[in-house]
Amino acid sequence: MKTDNKAILARVEQIVEFLRKCHVRDGWKIDEERAERALSYFRRHMDGPAFADEDEDTAAYQKALEFFRSHGQSIDWVHDGNPIGMICRGAYHSPRAAELASAIDGELVEAYRQIVALDAETTTTAPPSAMTIGTSIRIPRRRRCEV
Repeated sequence: MKTDNKAILARVEQIVEFLRKCHVRDGWKIDEERAERALSYFRRHMDGPAFADEDEDTAAYQKALEFFRSHGQSIDWVHDGNPIGMICRGAYHSPRAAELASAIDGELVEAYRQIVALDAETTTTAPPSAMTIGTSIRIPRRRRCEV
């Protein structure tokens, strides 16, 4: 599959524009120097000049990536137009996720208490070879986004 540099550049320009113009939070200010490095990298892939070699390209790309990392942007969106990472990250930081995390934290605390209690029982009344942990303890598993 051929890289769609035009679409990538359009998404990078959109990200920079939104981060410049939109209210992110009080005191927010885009890092203009990093933004310009990212824009320059992707513009160069569109308009040239070509990078001298792969090392020069990689070094410039790493600087572009630093902009995305430092500003919390999705590389999947930039490169592939895939919004899943952005959607899931937004959900992760949502009030709903905070509610659920609080409930899970409570479950984990209770599970830990049960484990400690079972450990205390088995270490005082049974030899180490007979130690077991009850199967009624459920620890929630985290799942990755599977689309």
